Amino acid sequence: MTDLQSSTVAILGETAAAYPNPDSLDPIMMQNAGIYFGGSAIMQLPPNSSTTSALLLNFEHTIEMTIKRHTDVQKDYILAKSSADGTTNKYAIGVDASGNVFMESNMSSVIV
Repeated sequence: MTDLQSSTVAILGETAAAYPNPDSLDPIMMQNAGIYFGGSAIMQLPPNSSTTSALLLNFEHTIEMTIKRHTDVQKDYILAKSSADGTTNKYAIGVDASGNVFMESNMSSVIV
């Protein structure tokens, strides 16, 4: 998915090649409604394997989402920044099994 203004590339799913053969990690694009993330779908924001440019968000814009957590896991991650090799999270925001929102930095948790 490429932003038409800045040419910044976000990868939907595990690889950039989604259409017409999506994989299990691809979110579903909903025309005029946004992006649906089911199961373990992911979006890789820049920098990623397609671009080294940074993602810049203007302070006048917001990102809005509705989240339904899985009941069979201890932690649902909403947003996470992984290490370069993808093995650990540098920081993350999520919901724990009790429904508490938490933030992790270098994997030490704080309930907010």
